[in-house]
Amino acid sequence: MSLLFQVRQGKVTRQGKFKPNSYTYRTKAGTVLLHKSTINRESSKLYSRWLTYFMAVKSNGGVFVRDSSQVHPLAVLLMTDTDVYVRDDGWRATISLVDSDLLVLEGDSYTIRLLRDFRVALSRMVETCLCYEMAAIPGDLHHQHSQLLDILVDLLKGPSANFGT
Repeated sequence: MSLLFQVRQGKVTRQGKFKPNSYTYRTKAGTVLLHKSTINRESSKLYSRWLTYFMAVKSNGGVFVRDSSQVHPLAVLLMTDTDVYVRDDGWRATISLVDSDLLVLEGDSYTIRLLRDFRVALSRMVETCLCYEMAAIPGDLHHQHSQLLDILVDLLKGPSANFGT
């Protein structure tokens, strides 16, 4: 089961009544519920449509998630260890995770290509760091990694509401 799920505002109850201030949560496998002990359950305003979780428990036919944390959609795109799919018509483009339809980002072709290339650079950085002890990383690579991380931090400080579908 994926450790990521998408939040959507508004839900329809079993009686057919629409509740605009309620949230629904779904993973690739289907709908999940927040356990009553999770910190985000009573949140009236979520700053990201993406949550990750530590534990899911199946009970009475439903899946309950505990210990959820909000995640910026760019962190989901840039930091997951899965391939991405880019659809580009030369003007507009979309980028999504190959193994999930939960996250699709759309933008101009140039921006989407930059995100794809930045993602590749971050993956390369992680692979390099796994091959070296921290003290053994050459100075030029250390400087390059610091610059990549600075860019990542700046991107993740931005609003997440502009990303994701």
